[in-house]
Formats: sequence, structure tokens, C-alpha cells
Amino acid sequence: MTEENITRSYFLEGILELGRNWALAVAIASAGLVASRTETIDGPQHWEQHVFIACAMTACLWMVLAVLRFEEGLTHRVKGKGWLARFSALALYAFLAMLGVSVITVVSHFSWNNEVVQICDSAKGRADSKIPHYDECKRLQAQRQIVVDKLEGRNGAPAGRE
Repeated sequence: MTEENITRSYFLEGILELGRNWALAVAIASAGLVASRTETIDGPQHWEQHVFIACAMTACLWMVLAVLRFEEGLTHRVKGKGWLARFSALALYAFLAMLGVSVITVVSHFSWNNEVVQICDSAKGRADSKIPHYDECKRLQAQRQIVVDKLEGRNGAPAGRE
């Protein structure tokens, strides 16, 4: 096939480019969030906040630039209706920003849950600790016990393939 026979969908290419840029912005912000939850023993103090702020600002700037780039292409394709392209870009930016914040928030809860599980597990062997008696640790233990029971075939659940 020659290049003349191939029809390119500039709108589809623009959406794919916007998606890649949005995913990169979310990854940058998520990396900053992971850094903000990092505990250090030795080294500089309170560097986590600076990394998180830098990553969040970079992600916001990247997302704004990505939407502006998409809006430029959309305005070029929808000639004579610049207000429609501008409104669409604004609505798209608002949607992507809310979706990005939601994704980052959900990812941050994974890290927080892992910390709670580690704390509950580390205090389980100590008799003088009050940590295993908290509701969250009891809930985690009950949740684990259900999985163990399923895997061992107790309570009528299948034990798996043999």
C-alpha cells in the first residue's frame, strides 16, 4: 500500500496522544504520592513534601498542555466553531483532572492499607500490644481467615483441583 491509499484519522491520533499524556501525568503524580508516603531513617528530612509538590505541579502542567494540544487539533478540525472546541476542551480537561485525582487517591489507599496490614502483622506476636485488638486488625484477620478456609476446603467450599 502506498501512503496515498492510507487514510489517517487525526481525531483518533489526537485522542490517543491525549490518553498517553494523561497517563503520563497520572504516573508522575502517583510517583510523587508514593514519595510523600516514604519513611526515611537516614538522609534529608521532609524531602517527601517537596517531591510530591513538584510531581503534582508537573502533572497538572503536563495535563493542561496535553488538553491544549488536543484542543488545538480539535479547533483545526472543527473550523468555524471555535467556541465548541474550546468548551469541549474545558469539559474534557475537567473530566480528565477529576479522573486523574480519583485514580491517584485510590492508588494512595493501596499504600495506606499495606502499612496498616504490616503494623497489624508486626504487633500480632506481642502479648502487651493493643494493636491487634483494633477493629481494622480484627477485620483484616477475619478476611484472611475466610480466604484460608476457602483454600483448605472448609465450610463447604471446594479445596481446589487435585
